[in-house]
This record gives sequence, structure tokens and C-alpha cells, in this order.
Amino acid sequence: MKILIVDDDKLNLKVASGFLNLYFPTYEVQTCQDPLLVKEILEIEKIDILLLDVMMPEISGIEVLKEIRSKKEYRDMQILMLTALSDMDTFMTCFQLGANDFLTKPINITEFQARINALSNTRRNIVLLKNMYEISNQQNDELKLLNKQLEDTQFHLIQSEKLAAIGELAAGVAHEINNPIGYIGSNLETLEKFLNKIKDFILFNNQQLNVLTKTFKDHTEEEILRSIFEKYKNLKIDFVIDELDGIIKDSQDGVQKVTEIVKSLRNFARTGLDDEKNYCSYTEIIQQVLLIIRNESKYSVSIEFEEIEVPDV
Repeated sequence: MKILIVDDDKLNLKVASGFLNLYFPTYEVQTCQDPLLVKEILEIEKIDILLLDVMMPEISGIEVLKEIRSKKEYRDMQILMLTALSDMDTFMTCFQLGANDFLTKPINITEFQARINALSNTRRNIVLLKNMYEISNQQNDELKLLNKQLEDTQFHLIQSEKLAAIGELAAGVAHEINNPIGYIGSNLETLEKFLNKIKDFILFNNQQLNVLTKTFKDHTEEEILRSIFEKYKNLKIDFVIDELDGIIKDSQDGVQKVTEIVKSLRNFARTGLDDEKNYCSYTEIIQQVLLIIRNESKYSVSIEFEEIEVPDV
């Protein structure tokens, strides 16, 4: 406990400080004979109990009391008014301005001890409550932080579960798509071979018909040949034959693109366990990423990819 005694009478200061040093030897006692210096002392020292004389020149103890209680930081300080007066108006004024207790002079040692003990206990309880309040606030802040961390963790766990579910879905979709794409690609290769044979046959027939047109003299046969040529022209067989290669090529490109997407999905769905480690190409990984994001990126950015040779990792 830090106690400050303020009294313009030097003898009163000595008596009060003497009693405190005798009966409360663990307390730190300071004295002040000039009430104008009280404010300065309070700013430097953390005073627990203030013994303040009521009647002092220049500025009274009541005015000092009023000024102290106007400051928020001094509202918990215990203030004991020392006075030789006995009128109730003075006591009432002191209590209304925030005094905690009073002691009449000359000081009675038994009363003095009792009042100092009471003020000390009150001050200790106030300090204890403030400390508990600060600890409670600190724990509350820690709980809020912990709750925020738990919410963040829960959010990331949910996202991880979603990603895992998407990965499983991607793996399933990739597997289901991969089979039909396989035989579509195989069928397109076979179809390309068959169409090439049909094209050769049609071109051969066209050439032979041209030869027959020159050799046949019969009018009926000539009409038949002319009707065949007319049908060939109406069906735009030349155009169809020219377009077949492009159609087959576009179809094969489409199948290849779907195959690449499926491969990207399968890679995305991998668990990434240690036993699944393998050599990978940076270029292939980047191309797979660009393939997956193409549907979104094409509306907002233009991506240029320049391939360079880098070792596998």
C-alpha cells in the first residue's frame, strides 16, 4: 500500500506518518505539506490511500478532493479526510464529493488503526476485482480468438471435404467417360479407313463412267449414264468427299480433347500419397491446368503459353 498524507501542519504530518510507520510498517508512506503539489505527486506515484486535511490555506482539502474525484483514474483511490471540525455539513460535503471516510483530530490511535485497516481492505478488494476483470477480459479475447480459429478450421475442413468429394466425383466421371471415348476414338479410326475405301471406290466408278460415256453409242445407255452423273452432281458427292477428311479430323480432335480433359480430371482426383509419386512434366501440368480453367478464363483473360524444355520433376 502507498499512502500519501496531505496537511499544511508539519506536526500533524509527523504524528500521522509516525502512527503509520509504527502500526503499518510494510506500507510506503509519503507526506505533502503543500496541497498544490498533490496533483503532481498523484501523476508520478500510484497512491492507494490519501489522508487529506480539510482546512488548508490557498486551497482547501474539499477543493483538492473535488479535483481528484473529477479524474477517472483516481476514482478508486481511498480518501480519508482529516479534520478538527465536527459540523455535519462539512462531513456531508466531503462524502458527496467522494470521500470514503473521515477522522477527527487530534487522532485517536485505535480509531486511526481501524479506519486505515478498513480502507486498506477496500482498496485490496478493488484492486483484486480490477485484476479479475482484466483477466476475464483477456480470457474472453482469447476465447473469441480461439472461436475464430475454430471457425476457420471448420471452414477449411469443410472445403477439404468438398474437394475430396469433388476428387472422388472427378475420378468416377473420368472413369465413366474414358471407356466410351476409347471406343469412339477406335471407331473413328476404323471409319476413316472405311471412308477412304468408299472414296476410292466412288472416284474409280466416276472415272469408269467417264470412259463408258465415250464408248457407249446406244441412246438408252447414254441416258442411264447421264442420270448417274446427274445424281452424282445433285448429291454433291465431290463436296462430300472433300469434307469427309475435315469431319473425321475434327471428330478425332474432339475425342483427343475429351481424352485430355479426362486425364486432367484423373490427375486432379489423385490423393497425392507418397507411394503415388512419379516423374511429371511441368509443361503437361500447366497444359492440364489451362485446359480445366479454359471455360472460365476465356471470358476474362487471354492466355499465351510458350513451351520451353525443362526437366521432369
